[in-house]
Amino acid sequence: MTKPDVFALFLVLVLQVGFCAIGLGMAIASIAPAPEAAQGVGPIIVVLMILLSGFYINVESIPAAIRWVQYLSIMRWEFAGLAVNEFTGVKFSCSDVSDGATCIRTGE
Repeated sequence: MTKPDVFALFLVLVLQVGFCAIGLGMAIASIAPAPEAAQGVGPIIVVLMILLSGFYINVESIPAAIRWVQYLSIMRWEFAGLAVNEFTGVKFSCSDVSDGATCIRTGE
């Protein structure tokens, strides 16, 4: 993909996470019995999404019973999409890698 296409996809992904966050906020606000309850529940849900997305806690260390929650995390899907967008088609040089160290040559 060309650089303008990559940038356009970046913008689309960032806009999508914003729309998902707005939708999540509206869903929480519509379910909560009072605005104060929504303000208390919203941050808890977002923190759980962040913690169980697999970035701060290794997925294998999460109990198997709640491991499925990672697939509900907005942040997990956003980061995966941005990583694919950023590294697809990129070639890396291994000239400065020491002997015996792992060298990744492509972004694939």
